[in-house]
Amino acid sequence: MHSNHTSQTVLRALFELASDNQRAHIGRVARLLGMSCRDVDSALLRLEATQLVDATRVRLTLAGLAVAVSLPALPRRRRNVRAA
Repeated sequence: MHSNHTSQTVLRALFELASDNQRAHIGRVARLLGMSCRDVDSALLRLEATQLVDATRVRLTLAGLAVAVSLPALPRRRRNVRAA
């Protein structure tokens, strides 16, 4: 799954995890979105190439934050997933 939609979903997930004071890591984002770790990692690398995330730290950049806040919220069933 390599698409603009995937990248946008990962951006929004990072934003919502940060908003919930949860530390993001690839496994947590993958579980939250029902994606593979490989797909999340690929999306993070694509987003890092556009300077929207720091893939190593699994965090939004300031530019990524500006984009993420404009994206639609994740469905509630996804947001309620709490992963260790």
